[in-house]
Amino acid sequence: MIEAELEAQSRVLYAGPETTAFVPICARYPYEVWIAPRRAVASVADLDDAGRKDFARALKTVLLKYDGLWQRPFPYIMVFHQAPTDGEPHPEAHLHVEFYPPYRMPNRLKFLAGSEIGAGVFTADTDPDRTAGELQHVEVSLD
Repeated sequence: MIEAELEAQSRVLYAGPETTAFVPICARYPYEVWIAPRRAVASVADLDDAGRKDFARALKTVLLKYDGLWQRPFPYIMVFHQAPTDGEPHPEAHLHVEFYPPYRMPNRLKFLAGSEIGAGVFTADTDPDRTAGELQHVEVSLD
């Protein structure tokens, strides 16, 4: 998925040497963003110095773009996905962060419908390419 997003470039918000941030094609929330290392690592602890620095730069970029989108603090839920810590190998695990912002536009929340909550099937009423474009146009300074 990461390679496909990098190849397409249409939803990429940050493409560093170690990490990428993008609005996934399967976004469930209008401004959902995923951040992931380019190489598979099980957890934050498995990142080397360069990987940690670039991951932090991607996080900062996304958060500044969120706040810059509507010129105000942008609320979100941030979820870290990492491998289980049961001592067993988990080659299927790939560290990534997912952001779930509750707003669909300024001052309008994205409310989950009964089918979304009950069946776990999300209804996306926005185009990930459009929302990614909005975030891509937000200029940020990381200095």
